[in-house]
Amino acid sequence: MTAKALVLIGSPRASKSTSHALGAYLEERLAEKGMEFDEAYAKKALASEAGWAELAGKMKAADLIVLSTPLYVDSFPAPVMAIYERTWKEGVPLRGKGFAVIMNSGFPEAFHMNTGLKIAEHFARKVGMDWLGGLAMGSGAAIDGQPLGQAGARSRHAVKGLDMAADFLAGLKPIPAEAKAEFAKPVMPRGFMVWASNRTFRRAHKKAGKGGLRDRPYQ
Repeated sequence: MTAKALVLIGSPRASKSTSHALGAYLEERLAEKGMEFDEAYAKKALASEAGWAELAGKMKAADLIVLSTPLYVDSFPAPVMAIYERTWKEGVPLRGKGFAVIMNSGFPEAFHMNTGLKIAEHFARKVGMDWLGGLAMGSGAAIDGQPLGQAGARSRHAVKGLDMAADFLAGLKPIPAEAKAEFAKPVMPRGFMVWASNRTFRRAHKKAGKGGLRDRPYQ
């Protein structure tokens, strides 16, 4: 019997989502290894009762669930947290299924996702799923939602890490430390990422036409 995987995209963005780019690449690798896969979006699934019922059905049918999501303030986007809560409260039968997470953030360093990965592990154990580990990558904005095959050198560590992880996830085995380490390698030098982020922020501020960046109106 062919094993089935569900890739759940946690990003609220409808397009140009780095979370989708990472999840889509993993889907291709799992398909090459003989797994069937399906895809769902957290925000869309919660937009209606029919959407939630469809997602619950996909989760129940899967042998492996992979959440690909951005980091929002040390945790997950609100739709992902809502799915965690509803899955637990309604007792969606997920016991024995594999669960893994792919996280990315705009911070240069991957360690900012440590808390989020612990939350995911706690959820998995709470509902009886087998925790297969998580991949964490900083500077996800550098990929900017492009398919990894088009992102060039910026995606090289993500590609290698996902390739290694897919070998194990296809067999419902935990992601190895080597894959986590490769995926976490910096997309670009930290100093350059900080400079580019500051430049982008200043341009957005100037376009908005608001007060000075160093203004202290309440002081």
